[in-house]
Amino acid sequence: MLYKDNWWRKGVPEAVRKECVTRKEGDEEPLEDPYRYTMFINLGTIIGKNWEIFSLAMPPELKITKNTLLKENKLA
Repeated sequence: MLYKDNWWRKGVPEAVRKECVTRKEGDEEPLEDPYRYTMFINLGTIIGKNWEIFSLAMPPELKITKNTLLKENKLA
């Protein structure tokens, strides 16, 4: 389930993409890519949607359940 092509649409939930576009529109000097407006709070949603990918990249000592990771780090 790696998103080599079109990762923005396939890997980032629509609600997060819309938030990023809204932030970009409000910027007086907008950056080109909307992903650059992703905020830390959005990471929980992105990680949750792509748990299979993120869990593969985690060090063994952090391999816990998705719900535990998101709740302990206040990402959910």
